[in-house]
Amino acid sequence: MSDTEEVLEVPGQEKFKLVDCITDPELDWVAPEPRGIASVLTFDDHKLYTVVEQRRPNEPVNWTMRLAGDDERVCSSFDGHEFAMYEYVFKEMGFRLPFSPFAVSVLKALQVAPSQLHPNSWAFILAFEHLCVYKDVPLSLPLFFRIFKIQRKPTREEGRAPRQNWVSLKHHEDVKIFKMFVDSIKDFKERYYIIRPESDSARENLVDYEEEVDEQGAVRRDANGQVVIREVPKFPLSWTYTHFHKESKEYTIGDADLTPEDKAAFESLKAFVAGFVPGIWTTRKGVTITNARGEPMTSPRNINTRTLLKCKNAGEVKICLDKMESIAERILKAKKNEKASQSSKKKVESKAAQRTRSGTPSAQVIPHQVAGSGTPSSSIRPPPAKRTREEEPVEEVPTGMIGLEKFPVPRCFTVERFFEKYPPEVFAAERSAILNQEPEVRKQQHARDMAAVIRMVSSSLVLGDERDLLAGQVEAYQTRVDRLKGRINKLKADAEDYEEKKKHWGDKVEEHRKRGEELTAARAEIERLTAAMAPGEDEHAAAEGLTTRAELVKVIAQLSRDFVEGTEYAFKNAVQQIKLLNPEVDLVTQGMHVNGEVKDGQIVLPANLVLSDDEEDFGENEDQVHEQHDENFLVALFCQNFPRAGSNGAAVIVRARQVFEQVGVFVRARHVFVRASWELYKHLELFLSYANTGTLVYPSSQPEPPIASWVLGHGTGTMGSFQELSSSSRSSTSLMVN
Repeated sequence: MSDTEEVLEVPGQEKFKLVDCITDPELDWVAPEPRGIASVLTFDDHKLYTVVEQRRPNEPVNWTMRLAGDDERVCSSFDGHEFAMYEYVFKEMGFRLPFSPFAVSVLKALQVAPSQLHPNSWAFILAFEHLCVYKDVPLSLPLFFRIFKIQRKPTREEGRAPRQNWVSLKHHEDVKIFKMFVDSIKDFKERYYIIRPESDSARENLVDYEEEVDEQGAVRRDANGQVVIREVPKFPLSWTYTHFHKESKEYTIGDADLTPEDKAAFESLKAFVAGFVPGIWTTRKGVTITNARGEPMTSPRNINTRTLLKCKNAGEVKICLDKMESIAERILKAKKNEKASQSSKKKVESKAAQRTRSGTPSAQVIPHQVAGSGTPSSSIRPPPAKRTREEEPVEEVPTGMIGLEKFPVPRCFTVERFFEKYPPEVFAAERSAILNQEPEVRKQQHARDMAAVIRMVSSSLVLGDERDLLAGQVEAYQTRVDRLKGRINKLKADAEDYEEKKKHWGDKVEEHRKRGEELTAARAEIERLTAAMAPGEDEHAAAEGLTTRAELVKVIAQLSRDFVEGTEYAFKNAVQQIKLLNPEVDLVTQGMHVNGEVKDGQIVLPANLVLSDDEEDFGENEDQVHEQHDENFLVALFCQNFPRAGSNGAAVIVRARQVFEQVGVFVRARHVFVRASWELYKHLELFLSYANTGTLVYPSSQPEPPIASWVLGHGTGTMGSFQELSSSSRSSTSLMVN
């Protein structure tokens, strides 16, 4: 296929320029993005990360990287054990070659190439290895696939089968151990390069070596007798469709498939994560998010995969996981202490409320009421008597506030320059209280008031920002809702259109089914007719090649004409031979008929063949002309063939005519019946008997010969057969005369 270029835009993602240069038909199953996104990495890129293996400065290089060519894609096949890998996995996740045995087993089990696996899935593999080492549980594939399952997101296009993208790992619904490394990885699809093994140890990390065997299972050897060794990849190095031969659920493992050791390890990992205190939801500004009941919204805590993969060695991994566990314990203790403190506080408040209800005044009683009350409580002392004046609260109440239960806030929004029109004034009691405060007390009060003001300002700023943020989110969500509504309407229209098309194609399918039945019936009829037209075992060659009724009728008509002509010729030829062989006999031919039958000494004709007088006269005249012509011809022919007979030849012919007149045979051509031929044979037999013995003896009754088969077999050659009969008759007569 030639290069095709298009720009792919996915909602919420960046635009990618797709240039499909894959020509291998084996990769037609790959989706447009993997086969169309070229690598943008160059050595001039200051962000390029090239560290792919963990080695000391004095150690040899085992792995190198090179940039992908213009016609190479992440799904391409590479030579020399090369494979594609994403820069993000090395740079952000800290992955280093060689592949660990467990990573090799995962790739082999999934039958995917390293670049065919989504980077987030690589984070899960690395984090799982760290956790198993920390908890001292065996690295097991069944345990791994009990925690993770396969997720696929094929690209669906109209008119063709779905094409596959990257393979991802996802937690099962009933268990979640790790947090996603990052929700959305940007630019990883176009930042990849090619990894090449440079040493034997590096190649051994990718391939196994096994003995090559032949078809019988015997080990192959070279010319020197050495065993032939071949390389077998431990896992696919390039993208392959083998993984998709199985459904996603076939890669999952259930509890019943785990060994007792794996079950114990699984419960240990779940218990470790279950000890984490649920996390509280907060906004970007740090404000706690609550539900409708005013309770903080929480979510279960999982292992922070990103923090875990930042660890550079096993010691840091242990410290990191220890902190996760200790933090959980500390938070749990703090929660318990907070609950205990709240419980004791509620008890104190409950006791104070009981005292207040029993008549003991509280500290918030109006001063003039305090002066007139009973003995105050020892726990709550009233203000000093010198600070209270009975008449001050009544005198200092501003106009308009008497009888109000709540303090009205000044109308600064609806009344312009409110404080200029109504300057603020401090109550005399408040003024006296302020002036009578000790400096230290006033200082503490100012600090508290300042803190309160700052808290109020901070709250105002945060809430304002949060409001703006929420307003922006609401607007964005509203836009999204409108877009989704439009999409829903479009989908509804498409659904209705598809229903119409479904109905239309249903009618087409029904029509196709009926036509299929008609076609099947027609084919059966063709087979029946073909079988009926097939030549039989004993079928004569004259019937070969006849395929239509018209052809068959034509052949039958031709055979009928040939038979009529042959019968007529044979009859006349027989008469001429009789006349030739018996010239002394005056043969009578009056009343002879080719279809006549001798009954009771008379020639009887079928009713439909009886001629009128005119037709009979015409026939007689015509017969006389032909007879005279035939007599002259036969006399000359007889004299030529039998010179010793002399003039007796004419007498023989005359005698033959008399014989035929006596037996009542009359030749009438143009009528075809099988009995006519049989009568001809009988007349010939009668004539030969008379010619040899001089006595007229009627032949005995014999079965009729298969004249129809004889005529069909001879076809238009009937005339020749009668000529042969005539020739043989002349030969016999010649012998008889001699």
